[in-house]
Amino acid sequence: MKFLKISIIFLFLLNSCVTYQDINIDNFALSSSEKQFILNFENAVVKHKVNALKEMLHPIYKSQQLNDLYKGDANALFNDFFCGKDIQTNKFVCIKLRNVRNIELKNVLPGYQSKEKILVFKVQGYDHTIILELSMRPFNKDGKIKYGIIGAFG
Repeated sequence: MKFLKISIIFLFLLNSCVTYQDINIDNFALSSSEKQFILNFENAVVKHKVNALKEMLHPIYKSQQLNDLYKGDANALFNDFFCGKDIQTNKFVCIKLRNVRNIELKNVLPGYQSKEKILVFKVQGYDHTIILELSMRPFNKDGKIKYGIIGAFG
């Protein structure tokens, strides 16, 4: 019984360590253009703007996922896009775009490539709240640096 109590206390403390607190986008080392891109992304998500979200995809991701895998069906892509572990049940779930009520940036981590950033969001739907990790990667378009979102492949 003592072991059970200690285990429960340990799990509670561990969970407290990884709980995301309310964080403002200004707390992260982001350029003003990166901040604006993220704010525009969050706005497009909560307003369920499929065309705006489609334009925010990184060109490589757009080509391989939207065009090749989903045959251009942006609605299907974005219905599969917001997937992660439910913060209550720890089960892997997807939230359809039309069911997203809120999205909040919770952390920014270094990416796998130079200047890439991993964006950690809390996404709230009607039935689930998940933690979602997406990549934001810069690319050059017409001599200007732009940013694109990359989700899961497959």
